[in-house]
Amino acid sequence: MKDKIITTSNLAWRQSEGPLKVWQIVEGQQKLEDGTAQPIKFSIQELPENRYEEAIDFMMKYFLVDEPIAKLLNFKDDLEALHDHRVIWNYCLEQGIVEAAYVLDSNGEISELAAVNMLWVIFDETEKEMDRLMQKCKSANFKKIMEVMGNISKQADVRKILGVDKYISAIGLTVSHKYRGQKLGLHMLKARNDIGKKYGIPASSTVFTARASQILAERAGYQTELIQNFSEILDENGKPFFVGIESTDMRVMMKRLY
Repeated sequence: MKDKIITTSNLAWRQSEGPLKVWQIVEGQQKLEDGTAQPIKFSIQELPENRYEEAIDFMMKYFLVDEPIAKLLNFKDDLEALHDHRVIWNYCLEQGIVEAAYVLDSNGEISELAAVNMLWVIFDETEKEMDRLMQKCKSANFKKIMEVMGNISKQADVRKILGVDKYISAIGLTVSHKYRGQKLGLHMLKARNDIGKKYGIPASSTVFTARASQILAERAGYQTELIQNFSEILDENGKPFFVGIESTDMRVMMKRLY
């Protein structure tokens, strides 16, 4: 049974009220069954509230299958890990700046969901909120991952490096298999510039775990500040934790947005 998304009225940060923001309209090519292609347009924008559940289902369908850590630890079949991802992603959605790419239909209306980037705003008070949420998490593996990512983010603290008080981060970016090759991931990373300017958030920093996402971040102007090799991360018994992972390292990568 799915956990319901609980609206929290007293979040330390929530995007301002008003119409949903559209950051970019981008064009691509959709391959048809006969081998030909036709033009297609995508809206890179904020999520409508009535499509929050769809976004979480989308992340579970694609992100948990493809992201190197989630794939290694088989999070898609781990009920406790599924619960924990839902808890954390719910929080991102409640802040209100989660980014989506929707296919635009012939009337210019959003239709099929093509990509999601679970963004959230980090500063002292939202970190405390995340810590409280982590107490509700059940999976030891999920807690370990969040601890590792939290530690390397503190080692390469964008607030100290770039001299900012808050920043945009992310807990997952994924694209539907159907729409890969359209550069949606790159467009969404670049759209953080517009998001930061709109909401007065001067920087972005994220832990990227897959080489493909690290390359996209580089193309979007992100600089690598710290590299953590997976082979060096140990479990409580001093043995390698990520044996067999399909990635070499995770990287803290950051960018000044304005």
